[in-house]
Amino acid sequence: MESENNIIDLVQNKQRNMLDYVLSQPELKQDFEEAMSFIGKPEQEWTPNDATKWLTEYENNLYRENE
Repeated sequence: MESENNIIDLVQNKQRNMLDYVLSQPELKQDFEEAMSFIGKPEQEWTPNDATKWLTEYENNLYRENE
């Protein structure tokens, strides 16, 4: 059980860091803000999971464009 809690803590910490990372990069921040606005999610409701999902999709789109 302690091992599972440690894994959960690591994942949550990584996601928090992802949100901080996205918001610290001007170009990413602007695109992320536009995406959140598009789905009608105000800034005070943004979650680390939102940033993780968005950045994953963002990277996938870049990969597809470069194929």
